[in-house]
Amino acid sequence: MSEPILRVAQTGLGGSGYRIPTRENGPKDRYIVVGVPTVLKAIDKPAIVQWAVDQTAAYAVHNVDAILDRTHESGYRFLRFAHVNKPKPGDPLRGYHTKVLNDAAELGTNTHDWIEAYVNGEIPPEYSHPEVEQMADEFLFWLSLHDFKPILTEATVFNPEDGYAGTLDLLAWIDGECWLLDIKTSRSTWDEHRSQVAALWKSPVWMRQVDKGTEGAAEYTKDGVTTYWVEAPWPEKPTRFGFLHLRPDDIANDGSPIPAFCELIEIPKEELPLHYDVFCGALKIKKSQRELQLLRKSANVADEVE
Repeated sequence: MSEPILRVAQTGLGGSGYRIPTRENGPKDRYIVVGVPTVLKAIDKPAIVQWAVDQTAAYAVHNVDAILDRTHESGYRFLRFAHVNKPKPGDPLRGYHTKVLNDAAELGTNTHDWIEAYVNGEIPPEYSHPEVEQMADEFLFWLSLHDFKPILTEATVFNPEDGYAGTLDLLAWIDGECWLLDIKTSRSTWDEHRSQVAALWKSPVWMRQVDKGTEGAAEYTKDGVTTYWVEAPWPEKPTRFGFLHLRPDDIANDGSPIPAFCELIEIPKEELPLHYDVFCGALKIKKSQRELQLLRKSANVADEVE
């Protein structure tokens, strides 16, 4: 998945966001908003924590000698903090869950890249892994069953009222209806994923890249490359919402095989406002935490002056 041009690494709210060049008044007056994934970090994700612990525990079972070589205190501390330990050279167990998470993220990114290229009529990249090829094949089979026409892929959308932006994976006509879809390659989909879709749904501004000289276009330079942007409405308004969920062959917790698949999962439209309320709650938490930091920093500076 190509990095969105307008994405920036830091926003002051604990993660990445987007720069909105059309809202800037000058080269030093940068208008940066928080990104949807950063906002959703404020939502508790017990399943993700448990997944990280499960991966480390499974690896430890297969490498029990490495655990037994530790002191009781060292082994206890390792297992207790396995889900937050960072990788360390010479220690194959430490941070193992991070490697597994990175591998899963890479599969997701490669699958996104393949689908984006294919639906846009471009030559898809080489398969980085047999599992990507499985998911691509499942996507092609799913595509053969539907009347499909892409509208937007990997588009930056912006909510000026609430002050955030995000990346829209796919807006497309499917069997005569306009769908807003997030592409997921995780084992399951969760409510925070639905809040992500709701946040995109509530972002009415499409940051559209245009040619130099386009009337009203704002100039933006990143890594030495200059691009031009305008704010535009979405080319179509979606009426249905959900996920395109893809998975390679897998094994269930009970040991039974799960064949590779690609399926459309719909989010009931009546749920969307509630999922957006959840997102707004997380956004308020992030902004309040930032205000607390600034307030305390200002108070400390005042104390030092006195």
